Amino acid sequence: MELFRQTNIDFLRWKWWAIGASWVLILVGLLAIFVSGLGGPIAHVTTDTYVAATTAPDRLARVFALQRTAIDIATAAGMATCGAILALIPPQAALLLAGAGIVTLTLAAATATGTGKRAGSVAMLRTRGRA
Repeated sequence: MELFRQTNIDFLRWKWWAIGASWVLILVGLLAIFVSGLGGPIAHVTTDTYVAATTAPDRLARVFALQRTAIDIATAAGMATCGAILALIPPQAALLLAGAGIVTLTLAAATATGTGKRAGSVAMLRTRGRA
């Protein structure tokens, strides 16, 4: 199915603008991490607690509803992006990427620091059989 005839779009004309925009986004993200710290409200698990403590009680329902809407929109956009990427790559590559992702997440969960010895963790597996 042909959508356009004789497309002459010069995408490389915008190369440096795109690189500049990427760097701006990277620097804004690094600045946000620097300002709030790695344990700050941006990267902290207890963001809801932070929002609840710093927001007026009469606005909390609206704030949490807005958060939920933003999460839903981000989830839908992520799923659409993944679907578009999966439509463009061969099925074998998709399976390989999924397998690599599962292995990476499993290793990250097994070697998590500060969680103590959990069932299935690497530390637990190394000490099994020894008292």
